[in-house]
Amino acid sequence: MSYLELELRLESETVALNRWLYGESVGLPVDEQGYAAPSAALARSYAQLLEQAADLSTRYCALENWAEARIVPFDQRLSEARDAALTLPEFNSSEGPLTWRNWKAFERETDAARPLAEAFERMVASSVAIVPALEARLAQTRADYAAHGLTPVHTYAWREGTTPEALRALLLQIGRACREPFQAALNALSQAVFGREVEDPATGGICVGNPALAGLRESSIANSKSSEGITRGAVAVIDDLTKPFHHDSVGFWIKVLEKLVL
Repeated sequence: MSYLELELRLESETVALNRWLYGESVGLPVDEQGYAAPSAALARSYAQLLEQAADLSTRYCALENWAEARIVPFDQRLSEARDAALTLPEFNSSEGPLTWRNWKAFERETDAARPLAEAFERMVASSVAIVPALEARLAQTRADYAAHGLTPVHTYAWREGTTPEALRALLLQIGRACREPFQAALNALSQAVFGREVEDPATGGICVGNPALAGLRESSIANSKSSEGITRGAVAVIDDLTKPFHHDSVGFWIKVLEKLVL
């Protein structure tokens, strides 16, 4: 198949998948398994492009999109796990009983500190149940990249004009520069929300932004007490990602990883 024919097929399959993803994300009636066929077709097409790639930019582009198409079923399983675990019917917002999908509305509309803190704590505690889905998603991505001798860090760094080693050095530099102001801001936020500093192990630490994205809180707290800890954790995740099929951290560091390199 020529590049032009393959390009047209990729465009058609991308539109089909995005149409389903959009409908699902905004609450339109969609076939629950409607993602399966277009995501599988898109993965096959990108696999073909990956085989035909004549230059590094095409190869990396094809690899990233191939892996992204293959991760769609894992994204849906993660959403299903969130729907099952992250629901608190005793709390309400204008969008109905509290779930991970309407947390922002609840947070925006809740003036009293106690119900907000209680709901947050309950969400974080419940989020333990979604850790297996998060880990499975990350393991799939790592395995797909490892099959080609790469990691998401390599393609991300290449796209940004840098290297994994330079990215690691940058994180360390940022951590040293931000340590004191970050710790002060984190403590102030924790005091405002929970009435106590972040060092208190009863809090959710750095995960105060969105409990629906938090994982196993105990793992997060160990790395989130200061910017130095965050730097060490982020660097550890990047180091860990270069070791195929090995993963020790969950929850917050998965989200750090996704923001940085996925």
